[in-house]
Amino acid sequence: MSKKLVQAAKSLLGLTLLIRPRDYKGRFVAFVQHGLDKVRKPIEGVIWVLTENFGLEHILVRSDIGLYRRTQAKATAFSLGRYFNEVLGMAPMDITRYAV
Repeated sequence: MSKKLVQAAKSLLGLTLLIRPRDYKGRFVAFVQHGLDKVRKPIEGVIWVLTENFGLEHILVRSDIGLYRRTQAKATAFSLGRYFNEVLGMAPMDITRYAV
């Protein structure tokens, strides 16, 4: 809720902080928000995994089928790297040598 914190985040880190306004009207709003949070958390978890493991924030796709194909290509490359390492007798997760 601090304007100084919002300005500092914007100027130092380039972040835009969004503040959800508090609503003290009743328990129904809290119940609905709790339900939305239950739905939102798994979705954010999946997005985090895809971002951290596949670098999906930089894939520049324009459609859902493009996202599917790009993700499929990354998963295939990961599997091939593990397979090559297994055949060559190296550690399976040491796949950084195959990165371009």
